Amino acid sequence: MKISLKPYIALVIALVLCFSCLSGCREKGEMISEENDGNFKYGIYEDRVEIIGYIGNGGNVSLPTTFDEQAVTVVADRAFFGNTNITSVNIPEGYVKLGNEAFSNSIRLKEVKFPQSLTEIGKDAFSFCPALESVTLPSNLKNLPDNMFYRCRELKFVKLPDTLETIGKSAFFGCKELGDVEFDASLKRIDDEAFSGCEKLTYIKLPDSVEHIGNKAFEA
Repeated sequence: MKISLKPYIALVIALVLCFSCLSGCREKGEMISEENDGNFKYGIYEDRVEIIGYIGNGGNVSLPTTFDEQAVTVVADRAFFGNTNITSVNIPEGYVKLGNEAFSNSIRLKEVKFPQSLTEIGKDAFSFCPALESVTLPSNLKNLPDNMFYRCRELKFVKLPDTLETIGKSAFFGCKELGDVEFDASLKRIDDEAFSGCEKLTYIKLPDSVEHIGNKAFEA
């Protein structure tokens, strides 16, 4: 009786490949290593470098453009969360994303300079930053996330980009000092409580492009 060895050979090859992958392969998006340069902590990935923490002295901070000859393009979730020392942040060109709660609860942060390359900002990115006074958002931004400036009570001025289509839930909730805001013709949606608690927002002119205004969007 002849016995075919082909199924057994195929099984051996499959097992070898499986064990090889388990020992040497990483899932897509998995961090390779963590590094630091004395000021910033970095997450190293196959396709990018992210800032994942800050250990510097604070004050006026300019984010790095490269680390170990690789471009830094992302501020990760909660990278600066709860920082009590930074007063201003310059985010240079090349950065494309700020993660959830990236600068949330940075209680002395007064000023942020955004790059035009920035296209994505996570929820609560600057929530509970009570010293923040004014912001000019990048021109390529289409969506303002939920709670972005939640309870930034000293925020007086914000320049929205003319590309903006959506303002998320509670984006400016409790910004008591925020004055007049100009909305451009690209705006389509203002979600629930987006400007709730903005006591000094006394004049509002919405463009005809707006299709949805959420519950209590402008309740003082």
